[in-house]
Amino acid sequence: PDYRSVKSPAGQFVAVNEKVAQLYGFDSPAEMVGKTDLDIIEAESARVLMAEEQQIVASGQGFADREELATINGKQAWYSTSKVPLRDAEGEIIGTASVTHDISSRKLMQTDLMRNRNELDYVLSGVSDGIAMFDPQGVLVYRNNQYCSMFPLTSGIRSPGQNIRDILRAVLDAGEQIVPKDREAKWLEEIATSLKRESEEEAELRD
Repeated sequence: PDYRSVKSPAGQFVAVNEKVAQLYGFDSPAEMVGKTDLDIIEAESARVLMAEEQQIVASGQGFADREELATINGKQAWYSTSKVPLRDAEGEIIGTASVTHDISSRKLMQTDLMRNRNELDYVLSGVSDGIAMFDPQGVLVYRNNQYCSMFPLTSGIRSPGQNIRDILRAVLDAGEQIVPKDREAKWLEEIATSLKRESEEEAELRD
């Protein structure tokens, strides 16, 4: 499914696969051999691509997984491209090779996911309850503002990326919750492990 091509140092196509030929409207890969980007795409874009490949030939440095939005033959899509210099047995650069993936579906999924997360955040920020979500390792991945406002002494550490145990240690250090001194370690472990099961706890705060 990838678009693959090999070019000479001068930017002429030496070989392409069927996907590349189809993308640019050719009946077969052989029809593209000897052509340059100037022969198949808009001149300004072609010059940018050719200059980029000349730089790869000159420096011997390619790049990997560069994402870009492009319009080819009237079709707009997201692509991820890697380009590398090709060398002969003596190490001399004899051209460039390119592999491109169409990542439009992945980008669409990312956009949908971001929109859904924004909608979820909007909904959860409007409820009166404090809500926090932790992953299986006990790392906080989401909390709304109400959750932080309920714990003013430790609101600063209640941020995504923090582990539940670090949050509970901060609670103990700040004296935010009433916990008998001889039960602090047991209390911390009980609360941390309660994330793995359905549970209920009544918290008595200092204020």
